[in-house]
Amino acid sequence: MESKPKKHCWECRRRCLVCDFTLPGCNRCRKDGVDCPGYGASKPKRLRWVKPGEISSKTRKVKSTLQTSPTPKRMLSASMNELVPMVLQQPPLMTDAKELLDAVEYYNTQIYLDMLPMEALSTNPWLFPLSPSHVQRGITRPDYVRFSLIGMTLGYRINQTTDRNQQEFLAKSYCEYRGRVIQSLTRSIQAQYNQPNDLILAGIMALLLADAQHGVSLNPRCHLEAIFRIISLRGGVGKVLEAEHLDSFLTCFMFTAVFANTSAPAHDLLMTETQVNGLQDVIRQSNGQMFKFSACPLNLFSAIACTSNLRHRAAYFEASSAETLYDEAMANLRSIEQFSLVEWSASKPVCKPEWELLGIIYQSAAALYCISSMQSLSVFPSTTRLNTHLDTLTSRLEEHLQTAFLSPRVDRFLFWPLMVLGVAAARGSDAMRISVARELSRMSFRMGTCVPFITKGLLEKFWGSGETHWDACFNHPYVLTTQIAFDTSRLGHG
Repeated sequence: MESKPKKHCWECRRRCLVCDFTLPGCNRCRKDGVDCPGYGASKPKRLRWVKPGEISSKTRKVKSTLQTSPTPKRMLSASMNELVPMVLQQPPLMTDAKELLDAVEYYNTQIYLDMLPMEALSTNPWLFPLSPSHVQRGITRPDYVRFSLIGMTLGYRINQTTDRNQQEFLAKSYCEYRGRVIQSLTRSIQAQYNQPNDLILAGIMALLLADAQHGVSLNPRCHLEAIFRIISLRGGVGKVLEAEHLDSFLTCFMFTAVFANTSAPAHDLLMTETQVNGLQDVIRQSNGQMFKFSACPLNLFSAIACTSNLRHRAAYFEASSAETLYDEAMANLRSIEQFSLVEWSASKPVCKPEWELLGIIYQSAAALYCISSMQSLSVFPSTTRLNTHLDTLTSRLEEHLQTAFLSPRVDRFLFWPLMVLGVAAARGSDAMRISVARELSRMSFRMGTCVPFITKGLLEKFWGSGETHWDACFNHPYVLTTQIAFDTSRLGHG
């Protein structure tokens, strides 16, 4: 039997990757569609070595907006040289060293660079490449934290490849890692049942995002309720807010939970009124500092949460409460339509036209959600005036979305408004429905998540039903979020 090589193959060495030493050629090269040059003593003549500062991985061409990036690919590639020995020298991780390094490299040279155009809008403290210091901290974290990174990158790759065999290969790997995440997380929860630490909180949130990203058909309520329970054990939302290192987690959690309520039946929302009010407290206490990079203005975000709360109350209201609900819903709609787009966009340091475009889109979507869902529950009447207003809002949202899709700076913020347009399209033309379905398919590929594609299926079923009201679209709660991860770099164990 031929002995296992002691050095990486020449191609993996050239690209600063971790080889699996398979004979006669490594599987890493096979997976990437590269002819493995083998492990010979001398470098093959056909192999051009990467000079310092050059790109070391095969990725798609980066949009021109990235050319002025302060962290170009050559810097990310250079940092990988430091990561290889660091990870390989960790005995407990030897079985997963290659997968971890692959995940870090893929995140830095693909996912991070795909998201980098957003930085042109404003500095985002939660968007950064993974450095050797991040990896050094990460290799000491529990399995469910490390494996979540691997699972996240596998999911991104699954949704950005059109090769069926490759999808199946990656999906099998993802399922294995998801199982290991659950096992590791379960053990940690059992060991710290009454005093769960920061990492457990983050681990549950990461699993929720992963399940959403892969379209795992489980009730997401168990994840959200577990997070709320831990927050309660730690003194409530206000107390957790005092821990500044949890700001990324709280922001991700709030946006995921509030928007999940919009895609749930009115009688079966994922958050109670008390829980929604707790999240509203976070917004007030933080004075918006945690949400500076949010594409959805906070006033509109609060109004969306209010609409969902009104939906839930309307699903169970008594006749005597109908007038009160109508008045509250109309006040909420007025607050949406009186929102000052100019003032909001003027508060942004750069790219004011694009911020104003995002503001118009979210204002139109929030108003559509309010009117459509309130009519669905007979809180608002189906009058000619309101229906005409709905048509105007729908046309305005469609027009501005088409403009926004052309900008790589803002296109990652458009999923929820596009979903709202999809529900409104039940009353629109065939052309509008075709356009929504096409953009959702494109969005799945661009963002590396199957959530838009799942939403496309839900909407197509809804359009075919002949129904037009909001609650007919969602037969059970869905967590439809395109966020695939959040910053865990500052989390400790307390």
